[in-house]
Amino acid sequence: MKFFSTFCIALFFQIHISAQNFEVSGIVVDAKTKMPVSGATVFINNTTNFCITNDSGRFTIVDTTDKMFEIVCTKKGYENLNHLYKLLPKKYTLRFEITTAKDHKPAADSLLKKNKEYWESLFLTELLGVESSQFCEVANMDALRFTYIDSAKELHITAAEPLIIFNEKIGYLIHCSFTDFIIKENGNSDNEIFAWYKPLTSKDADVVNRWFNQRESVYENSLLHFMRALYADDLVNQGFNTKFITRIFKTDSLYKRIDKVMRETDTKLYTLLNAAPYKQNNYVDLIDKKIIASSYFRNADSVVSLQFHHKIMEVIYKKKYYNINDSRPLNSDKFIPASYIVIKDNQKIIIEPSGAFYYPTDIVISGYWSEQKLENMLPTDFRSLYTF
Repeated sequence: MKFFSTFCIALFFQIHISAQNFEVSGIVVDAKTKMPVSGATVFINNTTNFCITNDSGRFTIVDTTDKMFEIVCTKKGYENLNHLYKLLPKKYTLRFEITTAKDHKPAADSLLKKNKEYWESLFLTELLGVESSQFCEVANMDALRFTYIDSAKELHITAAEPLIIFNEKIGYLIHCSFTDFIIKENGNSDNEIFAWYKPLTSKDADVVNRWFNQRESVYENSLLHFMRALYADDLVNQGFNTKFITRIFKTDSLYKRIDKVMRETDTKLYTLLNAAPYKQNNYVDLIDKKIIASSYFRNADSVVSLQFHHKIMEVIYKKKYYNINDSRPLNSDKFIPASYIVIKDNQKIIIEPSGAFYYPTDIVISGYWSEQKLENMLPTDFRSLYTF
């Protein structure tokens, strides 16, 4: 996340708080001229909630329900600006001051001509997903700018304007912005994108029904599904089994008395090999025998958060592979895709009723969820399945 103070001095907001929702109003100006900027898009990240600034640079976003959310401002020719806003029970003032976009050195014409098709394919796969070519169309591919840094073996992609993506699989028009999308040769890219969604419409009932079914399908066992179930204190009923994995390295004194550690901590050797391999010569992974109740993540003030030190969280969606009432243990005789969460630097991740969580860049996802890209991602205001 860019530091908000780097790009803006203040963003004027008027907050009207009601029992369940409120509206956010403000102004966007040019950082250099201080003149209002019209035609800028201001949106709640990863939602369908957005507004276009008028001739006076003002905007109003209505029906916001979470008490913490990320507001993003985009405009062609300007740098993206994002701010993590926390609702307070009183009015306060801020305003967006957006700066002119920096010039990025493009790849040499000869290099671009030789690699453009490959780079575009690589980028679309990383952003949208492996099967995106079947379902997604980017309307303005000419907005992309490529730079390859040979010494670092990194491909850097910027965009002159937000990408406009038609996702026919789940029926959304997606406006996607990013500052610098990096693809590393070793695959360890860490990119931050901002997106707002607009539902597609059709007079064909079969098309609408297909979109509905596809949304339900991609929602099941998604990270959004998990976060909502966690907030609702309903992980088990929704089909999620959650356990902690503790990794003990050979250099740790505990490594020499693993059997005793397992008895004391009620753990067992972790032997599923699909994401967190057990390498006897280097380290031992111990996994809890009992699942973690979702109430574990709710404090006395009913704030729901993820915070665990030096552990890996394993999440398995049992409902899809067994009847929810099936008491058989999950074991390795049948492949069950697991997802894994690691939190950076002991950060505390706050979860909102919508399933949004902050801050996303403080979480490392691997396993099944890491394979989910924009082609299979829903906005966090996707129809509420639960009553909170």
